[in-house]
Amino acid sequence: MGAKKIAGYLACLLAGLTLPACGGSPEAKAPPTAAATSAPASPSPSPDPGTMKFGQTFTFPEDRYATVTVYGYKHNATKFGSTDDDGTVYGALDIKYCLKRLPAGTGSIELSGYPWTLKFGNSAFQSTGSSGGAAMNPEYPEGRRIKVGSCIRGWLDFEVPKTGRLTEVQYAPQADGVDIISWRPE
Repeated sequence: MGAKKIAGYLACLLAGLTLPACGGSPEAKAPPTAAATSAPASPSPSPDPGTMKFGQTFTFPEDRYATVTVYGYKHNATKFGSTDDDGTVYGALDIKYCLKRLPAGTGSIELSGYPWTLKFGNSAFQSTGSSGGAAMNPEYPEGRRIKVGSCIRGWLDFEVPKTGRLTEVQYAPQADGVDIISWRPE
């Protein structure tokens, strides 16, 4: 047996493979492989971008059809006016959504504040969904269809606690392969 063959077998053994798996003696039996004993492989799990920082862009995995970026947050966004409750103020989230192409089987994409949530510790706050009037400009659109090849950037409003600190922004786009995308302020 040559030195090259012995070195190859040693490399296989160090990698945890049996000699038959590396082309060794046919008399030695290899243990069954995981593929032979396990159930069929399930689809790969949803991509987990982890928690991103403000300014980082998430690209949708399915055909890379769109991107979404959270640029910042403004607490006590006075351009929205005052709330009815003395314990709350308006907060505004600066969002940009770009549509490169429509995902397979989709006729259009409609933007909404509904999938956005602000977290202040263990408390979560949905967008107010209101627009017009005293809102910060430009506004993030509510119920507006976005054209392929365009980007829309604007402020989305939330009624949040007057005291407290934003700890996380969550976006649940209801898109195939994506559960929740998260950003944290720095």
